Amino acid sequence: MDSSSLTRTLSGAGTLRAPSQKHIRARNTRETGGPNYPLLFLLTMFCLTFLQFMRVLQVYYSSLYCKTVVQIRGVMNKRQTKAPIGFRPSEKLEQDILDVAELHSIADKRLGKPSPYMRLATSEDVRLWTSSPYIALAARHFLYVGPNGDFIYSRVERLRLNTGLNELPASLDMKHPKLQAYIAQCPKEVGIADFLRSRWKCAKFVLRANGEVLDRRDDETGITSKSVLLSCGRPVGHEVSREVFTVLEDYVQWSHGDGDQERTDSVEINVDVPTLDLEICVVIDERLYRETADSRRPIFDRRALHFELQTAEGQRFAKDVPDELIVKFSNVVPQERKPGRDYLERLQEVQAAWKKACGGFADVGYPAPPFPKRAYFYRLRVARQNPGLRNAITWPRPERPRNPVDEAT
Repeated sequence: MDSSSLTRTLSGAGTLRAPSQKHIRARNTRETGGPNYPLLFLLTMFCLTFLQFMRVLQVYYSSLYCKTVVQIRGVMNKRQTKAPIGFRPSEKLEQDILDVAELHSIADKRLGKPSPYMRLATSEDVRLWTSSPYIALAARHFLYVGPNGDFIYSRVERLRLNTGLNELPASLDMKHPKLQAYIAQCPKEVGIADFLRSRWKCAKFVLRANGEVLDRRDDETGITSKSVLLSCGRPVGHEVSREVFTVLEDYVQWSHGDGDQERTDSVEINVDVPTLDLEICVVIDERLYRETADSRRPIFDRRALHFELQTAEGQRFAKDVPDELIVKFSNVVPQERKPGRDYLERLQEVQAAWKKACGGFADVGYPAPPFPKRAYFYRLRVARQNPGLRNAITWPRPERPRNPVDEAT
């Protein structure tokens, strides 16, 4: 070995080198025994599960947020597009509302808007319909005036009970003008009470529920009116049918010539409870006017009906029916020529009402006469009416015939 080789060997042996990363990892591996693979696997699964849970939570809250936004937008759109509760009255009605509101001292004169009065009137109307012991969901009134002046009348009301009732009242009164006429023609040998009581040929009252008869009564002691209490015993919310059937002999008010102060006869339909779908049908046998001039025969039109306040001694306050309340209006007179389609349709409607009325009379044991071959008809349907009103349908008074006719012919 030469001197140069010896120098290189000694210099290399005396030099200290730093360990590399590879040597360090190898040394750690030898000391720890290798990586912990199960722990790494558990940590990895936990992270994946947590990420998946966060993703599901994000989707849920995103859908909930979108649904809430849609609902809020829908409510806002409804508020923006929903028409306000109100109506457009005619100029006369608007002025009447302002006058009444000013009378109540609750009108805003500066703005000319009776909002407080309208709120008061609406709340009173709602209270009336909700606080009444019962309301009529439908009321059907049918009157047939026979050739001899008899009144055959039926009233069927479908009532909904707002309170539980053990008894339900039902009544019927004679009108005052005809009562005076009865008293005037009463024979001297007959007492007035007995004579008036004999005018009632039939006065039956029936209460039904789902077609089942709950009670059936007849007031045999009433003189100028008939009144009974029908056993009900139904809870709140139930519907019952209150039916009245009556026949009054010679109830027509006859004409006594041109000197009559009152030239019209009438039927008066009192509204005692809040009523929906009020129907009035009047049929007058043409033979009632067999001795009356043609110029004084009935021609039913809108002027034949007027409203009265029951508590104002029959004072009329409206001669015409408000158009917004009329559902159906028909007036039919006998036709000499071949009847048209419109006449036949109206005739069928009246005949259907007649058939229902006759079925009710047959049920209470009174044989109703056959449908007249020729008659005057009046049929009206009104959407709603509040209690306190009287619907009076008028027609000209006929001349009293000399001889009665057989109604069965």
